[in-house]
Amino acid sequence: MARFKFERTVGLNFGEAKYDQMELVPVGDRFVPQRISVHFPGGDSQPSVDMIIDVIAGVPMCTELKLTKKPGGHEVRSKDIRLVRVEDWMEYIVAACSHPFAETADGAVRIDDPDHKGPDSAEKRRVEKLRQPVRNANRGRRNIDREFLERVAAVYREHFDDRPGVAIERAFGVKQRTAAWYVELCRSDEYKILPKADIKGKKTK
Repeated sequence: MARFKFERTVGLNFGEAKYDQMELVPVGDRFVPQRISVHFPGGDSQPSVDMIIDVIAGVPMCTELKLTKKPGGHEVRSKDIRLVRVEDWMEYIVAACSHPFAETADGAVRIDDPDHKGPDSAEKRRVEKLRQPVRNANRGRRNIDREFLERVAAVYREHFDDRPGVAIERAFGVKQRTAAWYVELCRSDEYKILPKADIKGKKTK
């Protein structure tokens, strides 16, 4: 059976975003397109910018970015790349394409159209807050909570017989000391995700 696609175009500052209205996913208290394709044509001689935003594990992320030289325009330069503010653009774009929703009296979900005149400050702050864990992880400031430590423990168990500490270092992009600290937290009385070493000092999983 053929799949129907209802593409919608949203006007942005200096460009446009497109997405399939049949592929909306819940993100926080909004429905957001599973994939948003963005195009900024650029100025007369500036390169154009194309961007893909995908929702991964409930968080909007930039998964593709391309700068293209225009016919007769200048080459793609470091200066052009520095002008691309991915995080700020994402928060504006996702807010512009998001749909508020509400439950009706019979329990169904009603999705409302977004305001395509442009997202307000509250909407952009909402997206910024949603993406904060990703920002922190990209900057090396992880939120060390039970959910994160459960992932650490899973890597530890999977590589228990083959240098689990090194596996954690590579999986989370941290140094040996930090990886060892993660494991200590997993074994701590506060979390008890991994068992403590036995009386002979032998580590267990």
